[in-house]
Amino acid sequence: MNIERVEKILKGEDQSISYEDLVYDEAFSEYLSIKAEPIFDKHNVKPVKIRMCKSTEVTIPGFCASVNNEECRLEADNELYTSVLCNGKVSIKNAYEMILGSLFHEIGHVLYTDFEKQFERLSTPELKTNVISDKDHLEIISDILYRANNDYKLTYLCEKGYYDEVPLKSYVVKLVHVLSNAVEDAKVNKCLLTYDNEFTEFIDAFLKSEKIIIEEAKEIIELFTKEGTDEVITNYPFWCCHYAEHAFVPDKKQFPCSYEALPVIDRMLEEEDLDKFYDLALELVAIAYPLFEDRILFKTEEEEEEYFRRQALKKNK
Repeated sequence: MNIERVEKILKGEDQSISYEDLVYDEAFSEYLSIKAEPIFDKHNVKPVKIRMCKSTEVTIPGFCASVNNEECRLEADNELYTSVLCNGKVSIKNAYEMILGSLFHEIGHVLYTDFEKQFERLSTPELKTNVISDKDHLEIISDILYRANNDYKLTYLCEKGYYDEVPLKSYVVKLVHVLSNAVEDAKVNKCLLTYDNEFTEFIDAFLKSEKIIIEEAKEIIELFTKEGTDEVITNYPFWCCHYAEHAFVPDKKQFPCSYEALPVIDRMLEEEDLDKFYDLALELVAIAYPLFEDRILFKTEEEEEEYFRRQALKKNK
C-alpha cells in the first residue's frame, strides 16, 4: 500500500480494504506522520515516529496511546477506534477521526511534557519541595517507597476479575504514575486548545473524541457505588482524571477521598514547577492510602505489628 491509496480509502473512494488491513499497514502510519509534520514544524520540535500497534504493545495497558521522545504508539484495536460499525465492519471514517484526536493529544505531550523530568520523578518518586500540606498518610507513603520491607504485598482485584498480589511499592509507584498522568493530560489538552487551535482537522477530531469520552464517563459513573479497596486503582484515578479534564465533581459523602483530592488537583493544574507538581501527585496517593491500607500483606504477625507501630509513632509526633 502507498500514501495515495491511503488517501483514497480515507475519502471513501476505495472501500475494498478492512480497517485492520489499513491501520496495520506501514503506509497508514507514514500518512499520520505526514499529517503531523506541520505541528512539529511550528514548534521546531523533532517529529517522533508514529506507529499503529496492538494493545499488547502500548506502554500502559488500557490506554489507547502512549508516547515518549522517540515514538508515539496508537492502540489500533482500542474500542475508542473500533466501536462504531458500518455494514458490520469497523467504520474507517469514524476510526480515523478518533485516531487523529488521540494523536493530537499525544503530540501535545511531545510539545509540552518534560519527559526527562517525568522519568526522573516517576522512576524514584520522592519529596523534593515543601509544598505538601499536613497529610496523616504522607510519611507512610514515603516509608513504603523507600524504607518498607520489599517483601510487603498488596491484594487487589485485577482486570481479569480475580484477586491477585503485587509488590506494595510497585502498586504505589503505579498510582503516582497514573495520577500525575491524569492531571498532566488535562494541562496538555489546555495548551493544545490554546496555542495550536489553527490545526482545525486535528482540533475537530480531538473535540469529537472528547465528547465520546465524556459520554462514556457519565455511563461509568452510574456503575460506581462506593469508594472501596477494590476500586482504588480505578475509580479514584477516574475521578481525579475527569475532574482535571472535564470538571466532574464526585459526591462528597459517597467518594470522600476523591472529593478530598480536588483542591490538590487544582494546585497541580496551576503548578509550573515540576518538582512541586510531582510532590502534589504524592499527596494524591497519600489521600488514597485508606482505600488500600487493609489489603497490605505481611509475612508474619510481628512484621505487621512493627509496621503499624512505626506508623502510629509517626502520626503521634
